[in-house]
Amino acid sequence: MSPTIQHIVTLLFDIERPAFDLTQEWVTKRCTQFHQTTLKSILNQSFQDFRIWLICSTKDQQRTDGLIWNNRCELHHDFAANALSKIVTDYVALTRIDSDDLMHMNAMQDVHDHLVFDKSAFRRCLIFRKNLQYSMKNRMLGPHYRQGFQNAKAMQELHYVAHGSRAGSKSSDTIELSKHKICVIKHEDCCTIKRNPSNMITDEEKEKRLKKGEVICIEREGIRAILKDFAAEELCT
Repeated sequence: MSPTIQHIVTLLFDIERPAFDLTQEWVTKRCTQFHQTTLKSILNQSFQDFRIWLICSTKDQQRTDGLIWNNRCELHHDFAANALSKIVTDYVALTRIDSDDLMHMNAMQDVHDHLVFDKSAFRRCLIFRKNLQYSMKNRMLGPHYRQGFQNAKAMQELHYVAHGSRAGSKSSDTIELSKHKICVIKHEDCCTIKRNPSNMITDEEKEKRLKKGEVICIEREGIRAILKDFAAEELCT
């Protein structure tokens, strides 16, 4: 008998970061952005057998509970440890993405195709490490390398191998998935832009980075064609 699998896309609605000067207006704007970009890319997946969990901090519950969510989304607090413990299935496959990034239309199919059904490797870590990064301010698309991400203890104990203090480190039980299946969006409200709002670069600098391979594309039509597979071609206007 084939094993039963529950795929869950977990999205950190990371409005609680102290770097942000939070207002209800800002949170509502972030929610709108999520629906217009990230959620569109997830709903556009070629593989559709998954649940979508939005993970929010309990201290922001008053802000998030009043927002309107798509009916595919389930809102959870405290990293959904209680909800995870109630799932009855042979395997749970968690795919983590930030709430302002994008998924290629074949990303979830890639996750499903690389699952390892081996009890000795029950908590095998699959990671999209080689991704894309799109700067909306500079209108350029470049490579992005994800080192890993910090684990919440409850999630680590239930569903992740302890890769030191990071999930997705270069340990022997980590499988790297296909490149360019996640697109990290650098927009006006992201951390790095807010810390350095004047980080515009010249067309000449873009060309130099393109020649060095630090940038993949700077032409509008080329960027739009790539973002189309992320259901986000309107970001390149």
